[in-house]
Amino acid sequence: MALKVYVSYAWKAEEDSGVVAALETALAGQGVELVRDVRRVGYGESIRAFMDEIGAADQVVLVLSEAYFRSPYCLYELRAVAEHRDFRRRVHPIVLAGCDLHDPLWWVTIVRYWEGKVGELKVALTEIDRLNIGPLNQRLDEYADFRRLVAGHMATLADMNALTEKVHRVTDFAALVARLQSCSEAAALPKPAVQHPEPSQPVLPLVVELPTLDVPTPCWAEKVEHDGRGAFISVDWLGVRHRLEWDARSKLWWGTKDVGVDQNGLFGYADLGGVRQRFRWIPPGEFWMGSPAEEEGRFASEGPRHRVRLTEGFWLADTACSQSVWQAVVGNNPSYFRGDPQNPVERVSWDDVQGFLREVEKRLPGVKANLPTEAEWEYACRAGSETAFSWGDGIAPEQANYDARASYAQGPTGDWRQKTLPVKSYAPNAWGLYQMHGNVWEWCADGWREYDGAPQVDPRGAEGGEAWASRAIRGGAWLCDPQWLRVAHQDGRSRRVCLRVLGFRFSLKSTGVEGEDKRLPETVTTRDV
Repeated sequence: MALKVYVSYAWKAEEDSGVVAALETALAGQGVELVRDVRRVGYGESIRAFMDEIGAADQVVLVLSEAYFRSPYCLYELRAVAEHRDFRRRVHPIVLAGCDLHDPLWWVTIVRYWEGKVGELKVALTEIDRLNIGPLNQRLDEYADFRRLVAGHMATLADMNALTEKVHRVTDFAALVARLQSCSEAAALPKPAVQHPEPSQPVLPLVVELPTLDVPTPCWAEKVEHDGRGAFISVDWLGVRHRLEWDARSKLWWGTKDVGVDQNGLFGYADLGGVRQRFRWIPPGEFWMGSPAEEEGRFASEGPRHRVRLTEGFWLADTACSQSVWQAVVGNNPSYFRGDPQNPVERVSWDDVQGFLREVEKRLPGVKANLPTEAEWEYACRAGSETAFSWGDGIAPEQANYDARASYAQGPTGDWRQKTLPVKSYAPNAWGLYQMHGNVWEWCADGWREYDGAPQVDPRGAEGGEAWASRAIRGGAWLCDPQWLRVAHQDGRSRRVCLRVLGFRFSLKSTGVEGEDKRLPETVTTRDV
């Protein structure tokens, strides 16, 4: 069987495409199948699906050039490859003339290029209607990731002894062909049987005294581990342990295809019926729940303000559940506002959501899906803040979807959109969670809890099982005045109610063998650094 080798290259660049064509000719009859986009992606098929396929491939040829590092498609592929596993073993670079990986000044030009693209897009987004920028926010996130990707992998790519176009012209790919053939032969060899030590001679762990490294422990991690490959953190995501490695040069944590780190913290992607949903790790901690007496628009039920401690972290969807996610899991769409599949699903009761969560658990074995409690919701929405809104004590129409004809604290007014907007239409909070203010109210797991001012640990409101028992809703909606969008504002509805203003976001926790929730992420710590 031929070894499949995927190729990532700037297909719009004539020289790059010529090198790929020459490589394809050189590999003919060598037991290696070169998989490239023009052969693999048919008319109307998903380009991104193929790029993700490249990321998961066992062997990848990178044709590196100036055009490659300036192409969002190529860097999307490079990111997918880098996040998967064993970068140096799987990757076979060909470096073209003009791509000077050993010159720091050349790298600076590439980093500046993506910094410029990020800046240009940010400015452009301020000049168009917020209604139209939901998908563009994702592109802005990707551009920022590309900037970090280039900065983080320049040393690795420069250190790999690669075929250079200056030396190896169109007919000389002997070294690359030989390496690919060796990979093919290695894959075909039977794996050696595992040798178990005799019971009388137990194998003891090797303890190596390593120097203390200047590696920060992120707030989302309990410990940093260390082995011969360097500093890393183990993250348990959906029953799979992922290794996040520390890059000392870029001072960044590099993740896998499904788990990563950005400026907002730790995240993981879950595939729900072909739709990928990102979840943010919400670490355990303490916060002030409720509002101070002097807060503008405050209701008496929001006090007295009190300390709350959450002892377990959880993974929380970074957006309200979109119609595309609901459709993929349940197979229908009850929403009133159906103009965009990225709009939040609404007209779902609390009981409807329970059915959705059970379906999610079927797709993600070993995972408990739930709604956040009212305390967990406020903790995540605040993201470390103590103000009326997660971003401060005022609100403007460009920050959330609400009835902006009304003013809050003598702030600006604007239009009332009278409908929901896509779930990433506005900037996320400090923990990477989108639109926890406005758009749709979000169901909570428990009922509205009355406060008495006493400190609380993992509090839960009433959870009556009666058909018309009430459940808390948080965040406000598209038809609300701005004061209803404040972090501390409470409201509630019967668990059977379905309204055009009611949606939800959900959380995940992994479960133990006996079904008990366990804290995520977990690490097996060998050394503190």
